[in-house]
Amino acid sequence: MKSIKILAFLAVLLHFSCKSEPEVDTANRNENFEGIRITKEQFDHNEMELGTLTVQNFPDVIRVTGKIDVPPENRAIINVFEGGYVKRSPLLEGSKVKQGQLILSLENPRYVELQQEYLELAGQLDYLRSETERQEIMFGEKITSEKNFLRAQSEYKTGLARYNALRKRLQMLNIDPQKVEEGTVSSEILINAPISGTVDQVNVSRGMFVEPNYNIMEIVNTDHLHLELNVFEKDLMRIAEGQKVHFTMPQYPAKSYEAEIWLVGKTIDEDRTAGVHAHLADSLKEKFAVGMFVEAQIITKNKDLPALPEEAIVEVDNAFYVLVLDQSSGENYNFKRRQVKPAVTFNGYTALEDPEALTGKQILTRGAFNLLGN
Repeated sequence: MKSIKILAFLAVLLHFSCKSEPEVDTANRNENFEGIRITKEQFDHNEMELGTLTVQNFPDVIRVTGKIDVPPENRAIINVFEGGYVKRSPLLEGSKVKQGQLILSLENPRYVELQQEYLELAGQLDYLRSETERQEIMFGEKITSEKNFLRAQSEYKTGLARYNALRKRLQMLNIDPQKVEEGTVSSEILINAPISGTVDQVNVSRGMFVEPNYNIMEIVNTDHLHLELNVFEKDLMRIAEGQKVHFTMPQYPAKSYEAEIWLVGKTIDEDRTAGVHAHLADSLKEKFAVGMFVEAQIITKNKDLPALPEEAIVEVDNAFYVLVLDQSSGENYNFKRRQVKPAVTFNGYTALEDPEALTGKQILTRGAFNLLGN
């Protein structure tokens, strides 16, 4: 009796499991019908749907690649004109900085020598100025020769030129010449952030000697992130300011973002491409980092085309098919497969090259893969 009960239970379990997936009804393929027949129970259980061709809006797109970038004025590379040893380096990569904030200090006896030279020139300049004025008065009174006057004037102009050049050199090192003239001399120079932004690179550590023009660090201001796209020469004439751009990240292909063409480059590079800039919405700028690679579609124009949901079309042996409802009764659905030629896919819909044959037909828009893909 136990064995009979077990067999009966297995029979019931098998009966319900067979209903979980739709199957091609081979028993009903006969001389009167050649196609795929499923029961209404299978249709409902697998949440299949019927539909017809609908007109959808499809963009004419140009596919390009590029990266997230910032304008040149939003990127600053920090270096110095006179080398020195790193005394203070308080920042790490990713640190936020404000324009004018201390980001580094360097120390070198050479800085003291420059300030000393400047002080000596400043003192000499006062003497040369007064001497030139004295010689000018004496020359006007015929007490001294023109030669002596011109010599004093030349020495003053030469000293003034050296004084101004050294003054500018100190200012480039962020040393205040006025404080030097007041007697404040320091072996340390302070380097402040030229722009606000985020520290992108730090290439020094404390005690390291920094050579002149060595890239100490880089600061990037991401307030004006944009897309830098590479467009091939053959497509450039179709690009215009104001066109919409849809772009994705290769690591997150399912998530799409929007931008708008802002500038179109007019110079073709060696690889036969031109640069195209696209603006991002302000709400997107916190999501991206400079240098991220993107894949983009530039929408040049739009057109309305008859289309089906993308999942209604199934590829079988390098050909594409849909299932057209042939007839239905209260208990069964009879489908015939019809080969189609997909044209373009966008936003979940696929346009067809030959839609006329399907006009007005009931088509299985959901669940076709279960019947054709197996």
